[in-house]
Amino acid sequence: MQLKTLLGATSIRQVIGSPDRPVAGIAYDSRRVQKNDLFVALRGEKADGHEFIGQAIDRGASVVVAQREEKNPRVTCVVVENTRVALADLAAAFYGFPARKLKLAAVTGTNGKTTTTFLIKHICEKAGLPCGLIGTVRYEIGERILP
Repeated sequence: MQLKTLLGATSIRQVIGSPDRPVAGIAYDSRRVQKNDLFVALRGEKADGHEFIGQAIDRGASVVVAQREEKNPRVTCVVVENTRVALADLAAAFYGFPARKLKLAAVTGTNGKTTTTFLIKHICEKAGLPCGLIGTVRYEIGERILP
């Protein structure tokens, strides 16, 4: 995929370098960057991903998404207001907007929500539809129950 294909998915302040860069994957951990990945520099509680941009480039990143300018001729830098929002937007576009393919059912009310959601899940499964459940009691993906 080309960077220029992804650029419309998020709000951008500036692009430094060519938008005709290949993007083979998306990473926000510089240790996991592979050749032609797009690296997103996230600020965290203990570390700032902007400090690891050099490492990401050395590992083969072709694009860096950051909240400040990074001028390096080896990569294209996409400057955004918020890298967390950009990561969500770019990942959705890169993977073909998978959330748009989901069918959702929501249950609200005072009583009977858990019972209703279990019944809906059971009906979907009997109909051969893959199903998950997110509730106050537990989370389920297929037959897997998550804590």
